[in-house]
Amino acid sequence: MKPLLLKPIGDKTIWGSNRMSKLRGCNENIGTWWEVSAHPYCSNEVINLDKKITLQQVVEKNPDDILGPGYTLHEMLRLAYLDSQDALSIQVHPDDKYAQEIEHYPSGKSECWLILNKSENSRLILGNNAKDKNDLINLVKNNQYDKLINEIKINIGDLYIVNPGTIHGIGKDLLILEIQQSCDITYRFYDYNRLDKNGNKRELHINKALDVVSIGKYNNEVIN
Repeated sequence: MKPLLLKPIGDKTIWGSNRMSKLRGCNENIGTWWEVSAHPYCSNEVINLDKKITLQQVVEKNPDDILGPGYTLHEMLRLAYLDSQDALSIQVHPDDKYAQEIEHYPSGKSECWLILNKSENSRLILGNNAKDKNDLINLVKNNQYDKLINEIKINIGDLYIVNPGTIHGIGKDLLILEIQQSCDITYRFYDYNRLDKNGNKRELHINKALDVVSIGKYNNEVIN
């Protein structure tokens, strides 16, 4: 099979910037640009085949040819540019077991971030400062996220692995290349009391977030 040429998908977000969109001929604030995605939420159009078709449809027709024998659509990675002018929510993702048992979805979500551009004050939130689970619960219930979160300085070219269970958040003024499992399950702890386009606070998922969160500061291994 010849290489597939994919059409990027611009996904507007409440925190998005316009660096990537300007490069692509528009001036809208688009936080996420999906470069490779076969997920039902958004699947890239394949533009060099004879008929209009999405990457998801191509993979579903020929999974062995595209992914290799025995692999499924859910095991295909997604790749996106994240372009922030404001901070993303403080959040956590489940592991495979929790996603399968509670959400009835084939996989949880791990991801990694490559820092492409930043400002002097750009930061990432990775891991937490809680002493134990009870301490973490109390900090969350009292909205003491300034004490809970582990904020780190970053450099262009840094690569960060974000395992399931890791509290994380992307700061403002960042351009990041993200590679992730094909899963959109995200549990928000905190969203800076922002309002959506309808004037409502965005949904939080505190109970499920507390179910899956790991205790401890960030490292490239699973946090226990």
